[in-house]
Amino acid sequence: AEVPKPWPPRCPQPLEAVQELLIDYLSSGQGYDDESVAAAVSEGNEFFQRKDFSRACASFGIAYEIGRHHYVYRPLLHDLLLRRILCHSLLGNFDAALQEIDKAFWLIPHQATAHVIA
Repeated sequence: AEVPKPWPPRCPQPLEAVQELLIDYLSSGQGYDDESVAAAVSEGNEFFQRKDFSRACASFGIAYEIGRHHYVYRPLLHDLLLRRILCHSLLGNFDAALQEIDKAFWLIPHQATAHVIA
């Protein structure tokens, strides 16, 4: 069996669990643009304020998936992963939180916030 190639350094890794939600989001008229990223982040913030952490996590994941195709979003992607880590933790999904901490380290290895959370 072939060993899969490692993911390229600092290249944003996909969030597998979000792909179906992303398809639904894009089919609702959103696209791969700044407005769609901003809309998904805004939705995530609203859900988080309402303590609907599952939907907040999904919205932040959609924003991440749209934004990861654009290099300029790298700091935002890291922030979105940290928001998802917080949501996973509040939901008791600690394994998922740890997996996303690894993605945050991969994206920006020397960012202090991910080190504090870990």
